[in-house]
Parts: sequence; C-alpha cells; structure tokens
Amino acid sequence: MKVLKSLIFLALFCISCFSQTYRVGEKITYNISFGSVKEAGYAEFFVVSSGKLKGEDAIELQAKFRTMNLLNAFYPINQTRICYVSAKTGLPLYNRVIFDEEIAPQEKTQNFLETPTVHHNLLTAFYEIRSGKNGITFQEDGKTYSISWELKSKKKIKTDIGEFNALVLNLRSDFFDELGIRNFQMSLTDDAEKLPILISFRNEKGEFRASIASFQMIKPEPKEPPAPVPTPMPTPKPPPPKPTPTPYIENQPLSTELPFVLGETLSYKLNFRDEEIGTVVLQAKERKQIKEKDSLVLTATVTRIKPQSFLSAGDTLVSQVEPFVLTPFGFEAKLKGYSESVSFNQESGLASIQPNTSRIEIPVGTHSLLSLAYAIRTFSFSPIGNKARDVRVAVFLNKKYYIVTLRPSGQEEINFNGKKVATQVISISANVADFDKLNAKVWLSNDASRLPLRFTVGDFRADLTSVEVILPKTN
Repeated sequence: MKVLKSLIFLALFCISCFSQTYRVGEKITYNISFGSVKEAGYAEFFVVSSGKLKGEDAIELQAKFRTMNLLNAFYPINQTRICYVSAKTGLPLYNRVIFDEEIAPQEKTQNFLETPTVHHNLLTAFYEIRSGKNGITFQEDGKTYSISWELKSKKKIKTDIGEFNALVLNLRSDFFDELGIRNFQMSLTDDAEKLPILISFRNEKGEFRASIASFQMIKPEPKEPPAPVPTPMPTPKPPPPKPTPTPYIENQPLSTELPFVLGETLSYKLNFRDEEIGTVVLQAKERKQIKEKDSLVLTATVTRIKPQSFLSAGDTLVSQVEPFVLTPFGFEAKLKGYSESVSFNQESGLASIQPNTSRIEIPVGTHSLLSLAYAIRTFSFSPIGNKARDVRVAVFLNKKYYIVTLRPSGQEEINFNGKKVATQVISISANVADFDKLNAKVWLSNDASRLPLRFTVGDFRADLTSVEVILPKTN
C-alpha cells in the first residue's frame, strides 16, 4: 500500500509544482522508471477546460497513471483522477477517482458543492505550490499532511524533449515519512514556466524516477476552418541507409528486479498422502531468441517417479515467456495421459491450439501453469489498509482460460534444509467446484527470493529440497 501511494504521489507531483496559473490545454506526459526497468509506467496530466459547475467558475483537471511491465506485477496501478477546482479558491469542488486495476472498475467520488471543503487534495495542493506558495497542507485518505520545499542546486538536465537549465528542489512532508520515502527531489525548468521535468525518490524497494516525455498546449478548435494552404511538393531524398541490426546474444542475465536468476534449479520431493512418489525439477533453463522474440525458457521435469503413478519419468512442461513480465509466448505439456501445445499472442489476446491452430480469445496477460509458478513470486500481496490484497490472473489450461484468485491466508514457518523459514501462505481458487475443493496452496518465503517452498493440491504435496544454479551451456 505504501508503494502504491508513493507512485500515485510521484505521478501527481510531476505536473503540479510551480505553474503560475491553470493553463487550459496544458498536457504533459511522463515516463516512470523503477531501478533498471526503464519503462515501468507512465503518467498523463491535462488541464481540460474551464466553465461553470453549479453556477461556480471551475477548472477541470484530469490525471491518468498506470504501471507497466515488471512494476505492474508488483504494484498494479491503473487510475484516472478527475478534479473540478474552484477558480476562486483553488479548492476542490468535486473529485472522481476511477480504479481500473481489478477486473471490474471501481469508482470513488467526493462532492464539495453543497458543503465546501477547507482542505486541498494532492493535485490542488501542488497547484498552490506552483503559484509559489510553500508550507501547503492537503488531505489524502482522510488524513491531513503538510509539504514544503527548498532549493538545493541549479544544473543542466537532458530529457526526451530537450536539455534544460533546471532548479533542483528538496521536498519534505510527513506524507513522505509515512510512506517510507526519502531523498525526494524535483527538477524544474529555470524559466517562467517552471516546468517539472524530473522527479526522483527512494524507498526500501529502490529508486523511482519520472521524466518528462511530452509537453503540449492544446488549443480549442477554430470555429471556422482556415483557408486551405497549398502543400509544397517534397524534395525527393534518397532513403537512409538501414542500420546493421545488433546481433542477439543468448543467455544474458535476467533483470535484477526478478526474484530469481537464469539457471535457477529447484528440486521438489513429490508426495501423495504423505508417501514419497517422485521428484520434480523446475528450472529457469535458458534465455534465447525464439521466433524473433527474446524469450526465457522455463521447464518442469519429472526426473523420478514411483511405478503405477499418474506421471512418468521424463514428463515435462515447457513455457517460453517474456523475460521481464513472465507472460508466455508458448506452452507445451507432455505428460502421461495429457498433452497440450499452445501459442499465445498477448498483444491480440489470442491463444492458438496446436496442431489444428484453433484460436481462442484470452485476456491480455494470460499465464500458463508454468509461467504462473514463476510470476507468483513477483506479485505483491501487501494488504490494502486492513484488507488482504487478492491477485486475480487469467490462466490457460485444456483449451480455455480460468480467472484464478490468489489470496494471502496467513504466515507459517516450515522446515527447509534443517532450518525454519518464515513463509506467506497463498490460497489458490478458480471458481471451479472440482478444483476449489482441492484447497490448492503455495508457501512463499518472506525474503527477497520469494522461493515457493511448498505446493499442495488435494492429497498431493511438493516440498522444496534443494536450490542450485545451473548455468546454460554456451555454444
């Protein structure tokens, strides 16, 4: 919850500081990075219009922000904030927040038209700062905070839209302290516009940065179309030479933001009703180019099994996944009595069943069984207030997808290699009676590796026995 608030605050603050007035038509976008992940999210801010709201002069502000890729797995945010502000007082008249992180969007509104508020919200408070004020108070989630700033230095800063002389500010707030934020800095253009071009802060997870990506002043459409202007004929130019493509290098290290490394090999003892029946090995086997896509190959292999079991030695699951967000490009199962081969087009939301290539519509971001076993280690199950945070994800199996709910169900210590390890227990359900009655669970270690120390499904239990790194062979 703290990091979610931090990201929302970062996005809101990008647009807000040091503008002299609300400039209708002002639209700014930002790229958000997290550690080494360069495209972790984006933010968009727009002073949409001015007019009347219940007879009062008002200005409409709109803010959108969303996390993407690896950061979205940890901290899923997809929100739109709409705020109507009094042009006279600068205080909010009506707030509307749309939360689109879940399958069904949710909405929260605040109406101050009948009973005016004396508090700013995050967005209006920072527009107050943009007008040059310091020591501003604001209210967020029913609590009141203050924020102040001081000039640290002046320097040149390069951005995607150019190089600027900038003022670097240090900011302080009890809001930051509550969220565990430190070293909050903001860089503004050293001119009349005081455009926020770079924001950064750190917390226990790493460094977050928001860098300006575009700036526009969108003018209203003219009432009458202008007279057409003849289009000059372009001067023919020879086509530019095609650059030599950078050669693909296999088995590059995985992102340090992931909780596992390339070559990680996990061996599990498989039990049925407390009787050991075999061994299963999970491996982040190799990273290579498959069908022109950078792919991480995940495998699960039965290496030893008791005779007359439902599995056979050599049974395998293989999934080719995107190396950062771990969504699958392909999945193949070769098990005793069951086989399946699926290609995923995540951009189009389609799964193709081989060999007949029948296509099935799927939600974007749908996982295979194997990719989910790794992706679950990247999900954030931190509670929201006093409420446990469920994670819902689509999983494809046997020619259809299911919406699977992953729900934190407590903490538990279990033995691993002679030591007691603290784990978070995650319950797994799919709104399918035959599956849900099996009471599937996974135990994730509470450290940074988020190791799955145990899986249970009905009478079957898999316990982790060893962890090693077996690097892929180089050619």
